[in-house]
Amino acid sequence: RLGKSEVKEDAVLLERWRKARKHLVSVDEKWEKGRIDAKVAIQQYEALIEKYGEIDLLYEELLTSFRRAMQQVYILIDGFDAAGGQSYSDETEVVREPRHWGTAAIRWTDPRLGEGKWSLFPRFADWSEIEALVLWVHAEKPGQIFEIRVWVNEGKGIKAPVAVRWKGWKQVRLPLRGKGSPFRGDPGADWGKVSSIQFFKEEGLKVDVTIDDVCLERSNPRTTGR
Repeated sequence: RLGKSEVKEDAVLLERWRKARKHLVSVDEKWEKGRIDAKVAIQQYEALIEKYGEIDLLYEELLTSFRRAMQQVYILIDGFDAAGGQSYSDETEVVREPRHWGTAAIRWTDPRLGEGKWSLFPRFADWSEIEALVLWVHAEKPGQIFEIRVWVNEGKGIKAPVAVRWKGWKQVRLPLRGKGSPFRGDPGADWGKVSSIQFFKEEGLKVDVTIDDVCLERSNPRTTGR
């Protein structure tokens, strides 16, 4: 009986692998032929990872396709996977769960009533051709507010509020320009000379969020996987 049970479990796993790989190949082909763009491909790869990520035989293949699509749309500033347990301030810590994708994320917990802040220092300083700043934020409860401050030439700042109105993971997309942009900057602030990104909470507020995959969205991503 034990032998039959193991064979049955293996057969079920093999059938899930077959279905998952069929879906993966389908998304790969649609992207390669330009029937879907990279953003749609990313969404479909993410859905497959969420549904079939426990299948070891397929996970790395799924992740490879997902990362390839991500690179066409985004420039990664920090995914926190290489942090090695290093925190970015006394109020942050690298965590394995929850995470968006990869192996780690950064949890920012600050119950103090005073101001709080921590920073990232992107290697890519010229944002003049960048469409948006994108990050994934996880919250256990809604109702929190923090601010993203992008420091540029000569200490000038460009700032945008983030109001957390959700539970779980959510992509936060902040266009840099146009009517839909939440950013407001000091006179003379130049997106072409970015020095740092600061996460800031005002006095009197508390924050407890997990942040992952802080990225820059390209203005003209490649439309196909070729």
